[in-house]
Amino acid sequence: MLQAATFWHRIKQMQQEDLPMYVTVTAATRGGLLVQYHHLEGFIPASHLGQTLNSENMEDYVGYELPVKVLEADEDDDRLVFSNRRASSDADMQNFRVGDVATGVVTSVKVYGAFLDIGGAMGLLHISQITHERLTTVEQVLQVRLGWRVSGGVG
Repeated sequence: MLQAATFWHRIKQMQQEDLPMYVTVTAATRGGLLVQYHHLEGFIPASHLGQTLNSENMEDYVGYELPVKVLEADEDDDRLVFSNRRASSDADMQNFRVGDVATGVVTSVKVYGAFLDIGGAMGLLHISQITHERLTTVEQVLQVRLGWRVSGGVG
């Protein structure tokens, strides 16, 4: 019992600090992956799988360790829900440096700029960085379109 309480305490601490951990995939279901963290069982919803994981190849990851972050930790209900996408996008963003050019898909347009999905991570392309010409609205240049890719500097 003491060991279980220690694990739950550590999991909640990692959730609060938004730290990644590794889990072992034990099975693939229609809704996602069943995983194990030491002796505790958890779940990664299909909507929280990283870029390389999808519903067609989930079965291939059974037995492998995956990086995850804790989405939900409920000791009373013995419920653990993880996100591989959040852990993967954080790792992907560590590869960027100020001044790098990144390509993403426009997900929303605001008066101050556009939000881009950069491989699972969200980034803001500020209106002042969109073009060298004067803009009155972002919509003059960018619109939300499925698959429309835009490049911009990281900074």
